[in-house]
Amino acid sequence: VETGRPDDAVAAMREALRYSPGDLEIQTIAAQILLLARRYEEADELLRDVVARNPGSLDGYRALENLANARGDVEEAITFRMEQINRRPLDSGRAEDRRRLRQLTQEDPANYWQYRLEKILEARDRGDPYSKGELAQILVATEDLDGAIDVLETWVPADGGLVLLGSNPAYDPLRDDPRFQALLAR
Repeated sequence: VETGRPDDAVAAMREALRYSPGDLEIQTIAAQILLLARRYEEADELLRDVVARNPGSLDGYRALENLANARGDVEEAITFRMEQINRRPLDSGRAEDRRRLRQLTQEDPANYWQYRLEKILEARDRGDPYSKGELAQILVATEDLDGAIDVLETWVPADGGLVLLGSNPAYDPLRDDPRFQALLAR
């Protein structure tokens, strides 16, 4: 997808699915490739099958949340975030996270992004692992484009995430920024 050949990536993904029918992990990865190729309907079909066959699949719900965000459907993204919260172990702050997400989004679904920002900054401040790519995507969604670029510029290419900068629809608002273009040229 990143090399500008999404049809080749999709063909390879279909071949992997053919050789591993019923493998939910491969199906989830295939759906993520379809999302990057902007084939949202196909990705949606695969992911809904994943969570139907394995209702505890946090990766499936996370990918559905990303798909909803790519489509600009914040309310559906909230639903899938709540599904992830509901499926976490009881001792992981689940009740507080559920309460906070409801509190923020009840008045305005756009506050979903505030919730996401709070959660990732809490993880960072605790010293827990967090994704700089996810933080940058949240900053883009909250229209802090300079903050997103700053995060991306500190992101070590060894993380592997920079590979997806060119195709990830979450970064579309940055495409015309010369700093973002310089990141793509690395």
